[in-house]
Amino acid sequence: RHKAEMLVTIAGPEANSNETQADDAAAADVSVAITINTQPANTAVAVDAALTLTLAAIATPPADASVLTYQWQKLSDANRWANISGETATTFAVAEYAATDAGSYRVKINSTNGATEVISATAVVTTAE
Repeated sequence: RHKAEMLVTIAGPEANSNETQADDAAAADVSVAITINTQPANTAVAVDAALTLTLAAIATPPADASVLTYQWQKLSDANRWANISGETATTFAVAEYAATDAGSYRVKINSTNGATEVISATAVVTTAE
């Protein structure tokens, strides 16, 4: 969560007559939100060619020092999403695509400051003829 300060004007009488009504600070919690700017896209890839899926996301408010974390997943034959080991960047790449790489992919995105987890759209990768 992000701490923000704002100026609040109080319309009622002051408890301390030495203070003005507009000089007290108030703090409010502002939730961090994750926004995906670029979703991973469906693609057809030839065998032995390079496969690259990309994603772009930001945390708001932007002044927040929140770091986004990523975890790419592939839909398994058992119809469950499985984390792809070591794939924790905004880009998922396979240097030499094999037909077994075909399938559905997505990214789970989290924030170090407690934003609600966001999951990307599903990108379907097929083998080009």
